[in-house]
Amino acid sequence: MSWAPFVARRARPMPSPMSCGPWSPSGLMGLVGRDSDPVRDPAHVVLSHILELAWAAGEDPDLQTLILRLVDPPFEKVGVFPVDRFFPSDDRMDLAMLLNGVVASPSFAAWTKGASLDIDRMLGGPAGLPGADQGRIPVHVFSLAHLPDEQRQFFLTLLLGRLRAWSRGMPGTSALRAVLFFDEVAGYLPPHPRNPPTKAPLLTMMKQARAVGLGVLLATQNPVDIDYKALSNAGLWFLGRLQTKQDRDRLLGGIGRPALDAQVAGLGKRHFLLIDAKTDEPQEFQTRWAMSYLRGPFTRTEISQVQAMLSDGSPPDLASSSQGLASPPPGSQADDDPGALLGAPPPVPGDSWTLDPRVAFSARIGDHFSTLAGPGRRDGRPVFHPALLADLELRFDDERHGFVLNHHELRIWYPLEDGLSQQPLRVELGAGDLLPSPPDGALFGRLPGWLDEASELKKLQRQITDDVYRSETRGMFVHAKLKLYGRPGEDRAAFDARVAAAIQDRVDADVAKLKDRFERDSQRIEDRLETKRARLVEQQGIVRSRQAAEVVNVGETIMSWFSGRHRSVSTAMTKRRQSSQAQDRVTRTQQQISDLEQDAYELERTLEEKIVDITAKHQDLADQVEEKDVRLERNDIRLVRFGILWVPATRRLPA
Repeated sequence: MSWAPFVARRARPMPSPMSCGPWSPSGLMGLVGRDSDPVRDPAHVVLSHILELAWAAGEDPDLQTLILRLVDPPFEKVGVFPVDRFFPSDDRMDLAMLLNGVVASPSFAAWTKGASLDIDRMLGGPAGLPGADQGRIPVHVFSLAHLPDEQRQFFLTLLLGRLRAWSRGMPGTSALRAVLFFDEVAGYLPPHPRNPPTKAPLLTMMKQARAVGLGVLLATQNPVDIDYKALSNAGLWFLGRLQTKQDRDRLLGGIGRPALDAQVAGLGKRHFLLIDAKTDEPQEFQTRWAMSYLRGPFTRTEISQVQAMLSDGSPPDLASSSQGLASPPPGSQADDDPGALLGAPPPVPGDSWTLDPRVAFSARIGDHFSTLAGPGRRDGRPVFHPALLADLELRFDDERHGFVLNHHELRIWYPLEDGLSQQPLRVELGAGDLLPSPPDGALFGRLPGWLDEASELKKLQRQITDDVYRSETRGMFVHAKLKLYGRPGEDRAAFDARVAAAIQDRVDADVAKLKDRFERDSQRIEDRLETKRARLVEQQGIVRSRQAAEVVNVGETIMSWFSGRHRSVSTAMTKRRQSSQAQDRVTRTQQQISDLEQDAYELERTLEEKIVDITAKHQDLADQVEEKDVRLERNDIRLVRFGILWVPATRRLPA
């Protein structure tokens, strides 16, 4: 096996932002720890105007030039206002001093060196990738583990902005030109309302870059920290096991696959669910077994060593001692070096605890510690290395709506290298999981230089609480029109059930009002029907009596002709007319009764139609459920325990 290609990818030198553009005003503001609105923030608008004028003149200004032009802008007005009115000179000087402090900082000196960030050189133009004609595909890896948050945001904004600008200059294609792979994207593409400067270029490339052959592959362990627009614009999802119901609901709801909840919850270790937007059926697969050192990220020193090896043309020896690419795993025989380990725990600037090895390597904790542990020593002495422990109690409350959720969380950062660069392990540890004292004969690693003073530990404590304050949220379901709000621990199905019950109550109330109104109309029709029916009976009786009188009168008239006493025919005609009039009144009353019965039928049918309309109108409310992020206040974060946790670094358990 040849390690040269791997090393070449990992050891690529960091580009120099001092020699590359275009500059991003959002990235510059993030570099000094300021959030900015591209439209409302005068500082952002003035910086954008300075850069726009420079680029229009064919210039590619460095940071020193930008600072000087910020103090004395090369224009007199911004829009219709004088520049000193729009962004006063004192405010410009304050911002320039902040940027100058960054430039003058020793930690920023590294940004003035290295290769330029030339996307055309790295990825090529329309003609294709450089080196692709020889069957070699270049891979460029940027390691940001050693950078503080502000500089990470700054560089990523710069890189993503350049990559977005490069993609906009490419012609359309159905082939894949390049792939942007972003590991641990949490915090750089967060959901609304957070809007870091890295969010806009990432969303733009996810929506549009595929048309020019640029793929975007994002990886995260915290899918709820990804904006739903990014989730919905992806074409492929590889889902591992998500243990919490909230994570599954947020992710599967975002990609429109809520029915996969049980399947995702039941995935085994290293099993993934492949979801393709072009197919309906997901596919479960397992990653192949591979032998991997699993030593963690490279340190800055190791990257420099690899770079020196590559410049000499000699492949690195991964099995060498600490002078080579990789230092031996903690707890291995290389720890026989008396200067590497201590026979007692070193002085700790705060509290410390020792993790029981039986707990560290148990199935309950998983394989996080076991994969980092080395083989046991020949003398059988256990080895412990330092980790940072933060035991947090969080209170997510929206008391106005009755939502109060108390959450306990324990985070462990291990191994400790160049700061808290990696994602912490989140576990539950009880009092019995920590040893009252270290095992006899145990050896201990040294504390890193950035963690051996109380002030440094206090600074890390503030950094962790600030990160929790900015990033931790809990979802609360909200239905604004129904004035319904989620309860702690309530899932979407339970909230939907409450919404359905509230909708049904509204339907029942509106239907009851409608029935009351129609009941009055129906009663009027029924009263008229009873009157008409009674009149019909009376009129029918009159008709029968008139018809009988008519028959008798006709008979008497005929008999009078035989008896010689002639009766007048006009009397018979009068009886006939009266009988006919009575029958006409009966016919009219019968028609009126028929019309009223038709009115009653139409009224009943109208009532049924209106009930259907009311039900349909209210059922539309079922789709108006939203999820609101309940954020933390500063006083909602409590550190129960914070300090050094000694973690077993050898797999052999102590006697």
